Amino acid sequence: MITAIVLAAGTSSRLGRTKQLLELDGRPLLAHGVALAAKHFDEVVVILGYQADRIEAALELPSNARIVRNDAYLEGQRSSVRRGLAAASEGGNDAAVLLGDQPRVPDELIERTIETFRHGRADVVRPRHGDAPGHPVIVRSGLARRLGAGEDDAVACPLRGSEVEWITAHPEAPADVDTWEAYEALLGRPGG
Repeated sequence: MITAIVLAAGTSSRLGRTKQLLELDGRPLLAHGVALAAKHFDEVVVILGYQADRIEAALELPSNARIVRNDAYLEGQRSSVRRGLAAASEGGNDAAVLLGDQPRVPDELIERTIETFRHGRADVVRPRHGDAPGHPVIVRSGLARRLGAGEDDAVACPLRGSEVEWITAHPEAPADVDTWEAYEALLGRPGG
């Protein structure tokens, strides 16, 4: 079983407003990332931190999704990854890390990453867009448990290191919404 971890705890400081709640096709931006994860993975854990009550109230979660709070979200994304891996490993599950502000990851890329993970032996499987690492990052349960428990201080290292099985993906990564211009581009508006 693979638990998807959707990272959505940040303060959206570069955007200047709560990006999880920006409207995309009549729903909050985050709802698209959650739905994408729910479509491909057995269970979904949505990591919230900043304005968690407001964001949770705006979401209609799929039946296989639940919210987990990261009270340490100001410590950065690593704290959310660690919190999500701990939640996934409670049931001994493998884990897939996705970004809540990246709603347009192609289904084919997710499925190819899952298939590579299921048929391979690497502890971590991850797409690569040119030289840039991408998502989802799928982690075997043993490593997920160790990272979630804080047994490895550098969470990012095992997710980027030589033990990763890399999947060659489209050179251009799916857009994530970090700036207002990126949001406008996602909407297909001129100048975005």
